[in-house]
Amino acid sequence: MRDNAITNKERLQHILEAISKINGFIYGQSKESFLNSDIIQNATLFQFAII
Repeated sequence: MRDNAITNKERLQHILEAISKINGFIYGQSKESFLNSDIIQNATLFQFAII
């Protein structure tokens, strides 16, 4: 194992943080407002990439 390798616990924490961020981005957004916002879409997709 490399010295800078991420642990399973750290990886799970990153996933939980990404889920929380996604929730924050889309909370209160209608489908239409989400689809009309490139910023919210891109931020959400980036967090899915982390997951």
